[in-house]
Amino acid sequence: MAASPARTAQYIEVDGPVDEEQTLIRYAVPYAPEDPKKTAKFRKKLGLEPEAAPEDANVRAVLDSFIQPRKWVDQAGTLWVQHSSAEPAARIDVVRTRDKLRGMTAQQGARPTGVCPVRTYLYSECFMEMIRQTVCDSWERGLLLLKVHAERVLAQKAHRELFESRTGYAFRLALKGEKDTAAMVDRIQFLNKRQGELADEEARYHKLCDEFGSSSDQTLKVDEKKYADELSALRKEAAQKKAQLESLTAPIKKA
Repeated sequence: MAASPARTAQYIEVDGPVDEEQTLIRYAVPYAPEDPKKTAKFRKKLGLEPEAAPEDANVRAVLDSFIQPRKWVDQAGTLWVQHSSAEPAARIDVVRTRDKLRGMTAQQGARPTGVCPVRTYLYSECFMEMIRQTVCDSWERGLLLLKVHAERVLAQKAHRELFESRTGYAFRLALKGEKDTAAMVDRIQFLNKRQGELADEEARYHKLCDEFGSSSDQTLKVDEKKYADELSALRKEAAQKKAQLESLTAPIKKA
């Protein structure tokens, strides 16, 4: 039987024993470390021996390092603990795990491609069960698989952070594009409005130029007529002055 809770890894607080249909990890029969009689009675009820077979301490230490034991308190206040199973896996266990993985994947609607938390959780749990089965056969190979699992988790975390970073950047870029588009639309509207105002101003100046040109032509005609009249009057006056001057300067004829 496994050691008491005070000498094992930290336990997971749960409401009761694990449901074998809801997990891919195989767990051992729960036991009450503070009440061996209840443990023997419970095992007898399941048709098992009163005491569990002794386990390899190395195997149990490795299993508890990555699959934390579960604990809960029943209605009578008795503490129960359930470890992951340390029994070596047979070929039928591997086939059963494969079929259960397929069934749970279909039942929980895991997507076959893309980012899917359900599929990620189920495959991670399946990998943990594979490591458990390997540890039961050889805890040294199990430790190697644990290192592989740790590297996979780190790589997956890095990929997730990269994906979230790129998604956030794309989202910020899209927001910036929307802001730039809105600013450009406002700029275009302002320029169109300004163009209309300048067109109206141009038309007004054209009208003023036409009016000024028309009035200038009329003024020029009046000035030309006035100049012609003044010139004609001056010429007539000059002719008269000339005639008078000639009459005054003409020699006097003797009788």
